[in-house]
This record gives sequence, C-alpha cells and structure tokens, in this order.
Amino acid sequence: MKTKTLQIPKRNLVFSADGELDGNEITFKANSGRPFRHPFWDNLALDLEGMEIRKDVLPILMSHDHTAPIGSFRREDAHVNGGLLITGKLASGIPAAEKFKKEIRAGIPFESSVHAIPLKIERIEDGEEITVNGHTLKGPGNVFRSWELKECSPCLFGMDAHTETNIFSFSSADELVPVDMAPLSEDDRTANFLFAISNGTYSPENTDNGNAEDERLAQELFDMTHR
Repeated sequence: MKTKTLQIPKRNLVFSADGELDGNEITFKANSGRPFRHPFWDNLALDLEGMEIRKDVLPILMSHDHTAPIGSFRREDAHVNGGLLITGKLASGIPAAEKFKKEIRAGIPFESSVHAIPLKIERIEDGEEITVNGHTLKGPGNVFRSWELKECSPCLFGMDAHTETNIFSFSSADELVPVDMAPLSEDDRTANFLFAISNGTYSPENTDNGNAEDERLAQELFDMTHR
C-alpha cells in the first residue's frame, strides 16, 4: 500500500487533556475515548486500541518544549480503561520543573495536553458514522486508527478567539512534523463496508476506488496545512 508523507504543524498533533499535580506526581487524564471537535481534523477520535508507546520511558515536557523536560512516565503507567490515564513524576532539582511546581503552589492554574503522531488515519465522510472506543463518530471526521504517543505536557495557554477549541501556543507550535499516512487495508475497508450496510448508512456514491480515495484524502490534508 502507498503511504503519503504529510507536513503537519505540531499544534495539530497536540490534544487537550486534564492535569492534576500532587507533590511530584502528575496525572494526565489524556483522552476520554470520545470523539471531539478539532479545527484541523473536524470530528476526531483517537482509537485507544491503536495507541503505541515505543519506549519504556517517555518525557514530560513543559509546554511541549524539548529543551524543557520536567519529568517522565513509564509505559506501564499509561492505562487504557474507558479512557487514557497517565501518571508520571516530576524531576527534583531541574529548574523548569521547580519553576512549574512553584507556579502551581502560587495558585497559577495549568492545563495539559498530549502529543500524538498518527500512523493510520481513517476518513469518515459526511453522512457516514462509525463506532470508536464504544462511542459513535459522525462524519465528516477522522479516526487515528493507530498512533504513537510521544510525550505529555502541562501547558499555560489560552483560547483562540476565532474557534471553540483550544489552540495551543508554545514555542514549536508551527514546527512542521512529517507524518507518514498509511491507507486502510482491504480488510478494514470491507469491515467498514459491511458496517455501513448493517446500520443503513451505505450509499453507492461512497464506493470510490480505494487508492484514489487515499490519494484524495492525503492531498486534502496536505492542502489544508499549506494554505
């Protein structure tokens, strides 16, 4: 199967989470498993069964800044149970970590987010719907069928006045990240076809050639990032 390498701004690969700090222990309620609105991906769902953690230990960064690591979490401390919960430890004696803890003790609120790289994206067209993590996603939208968790970050950021979604502001937000988008396998396409027939959402006009559809989606996403 062909893959298409897209250049996507890092801000579009960072997703909102809830964060709690207790001493040196930080907890990220990283994802509920439910679809959510995203200004780049439309309706989006992260398939939690498709999450990959490729290292034994991953970093906790301050605002996704690779020059400001403040702690870490282990692979076994990322639990999927109806959602994604991650527990890690902040480092002691690291200036960025001590500064963050001091700000929290002073009453400054913080939000959190996670950095995820999609490995396989499924496009859900307008009028279609699909079940992900036990929840229904209605198109138009996208599902990260497989994705790699890269890191978690506490962040101090605000709302973009032009959207209803948090647009994260951090030093490398506009950095372009190469993403290899793999099309769905024929087995995946057949399963989606049968599901559409079973729930009454099948439409003959949605039977484009698979390769052509993959190319169309890749070009559409590429164009969106280069406007």
